[in-house]
Amino acid sequence: MMEALQASQVRLVLESHTLNGAARDAEVSIAPPVTPRFRGAVTPRQRRALLALMSGPVWREELDRIAGASNGPDLIFQLRKRGLNKKDCLICEMLERTDRDGQTVECGRYSLTAQGRLLVREWMERAGLAIAGDPPHIGGQ
Repeated sequence: MMEALQASQVRLVLESHTLNGAARDAEVSIAPPVTPRFRGAVTPRQRRALLALMSGPVWREELDRIAGASNGPDLIFQLRKRGLNKKDCLICEMLERTDRDGQTVECGRYSLTAQGRLLVREWMERAGLAIAGDPPHIGGQ
């Protein structure tokens, strides 16, 4: 039996069943999936980082230079807090490289997933900023 249907939730009550001789109602509530929303870049560094990430994967060291930051991981952390979560939107792969001393080291390479690109693009459209393929400028310097 379906009860009142609301936009925020579907409530389903299953008819009574017997448990230890007493009738019980089972109730299931299903919330609709939450669509994530990126709240945007608020600093010029965040904007420069997003522009670079929209163009493709970026090594951590490159991100520092591009964004003008000395702590790229913190910059990524800030973007994740604003809605580009680590699992589905803004990932970091640890890949082996050779450093200047010939040692094999692991380095981080950041990239946007398809979901992350979509969220950034939606934010850019809401903010009236250039879209990937448009002239490469999304505010800031």
